[in-house]
Amino acid sequence: MSRHQTVVFGSILMWAMSILHVFAQDNPPFDWKSFEEGWKSYAADPTDENARKVYNLLPPMGLVPNAAADGTAVADEILRTFQVLEGKIADKNRDAVRLGFRLFAVATGTLANALNRNLGNFIGFDPRMFLEELGSHRDLFPSLETVLGSFRIDDSMDAAGRELERKYRINVLDNVGDKSLKPLKDECVKILKKIKITK
Repeated sequence: MSRHQTVVFGSILMWAMSILHVFAQDNPPFDWKSFEEGWKSYAADPTDENARKVYNLLPPMGLVPNAAADGTAVADEILRTFQVLEGKIADKNRDAVRLGFRLFAVATGTLANALNRNLGNFIGFDPRMFLEELGSHRDLFPSLETVLGSFRIDDSMDAAGRELERKYRINVLDNVGDKSLKPLKDECVKILKKIKITK
């Protein structure tokens, strides 16, 4: 390697290391302990303020790395008291709905399934708010099929009930008239129309 090549290679290496250093400073490890404490406070006293506190403990964009391995105990705690959030979502509480979407940053497995089912079910309660918050948290959903196709009726024997729910979601979403939500609405309706209900 010539002297010039060595200098260029060294410069590139230094640049890459400085980028990684800045990235590490801007993206510190997720604080699972503070997040668990925040969730417990919300579960004990599910006010809008406490919902916002938990929301703000989560990263503003993207997924928490290694959540499946590092966040098992916290996910179990959330599931243990999940009915608190579930009830608030059913009541159309904006901060609870927003928190439900942002929890996908740490949700895997059973917790992700519970969130998909509850937020999918929320389409029938308030399709406009569903679209608004889905749009605000779109970075957490590389695919929309799972949340749109997770039905309240989870019985594989009741294909007719799930088909009625699928058609109902299409209908209520179609009736959202806000022009700013039309692209996302059309995307959701298109996906729902393609979902096949099987026994």
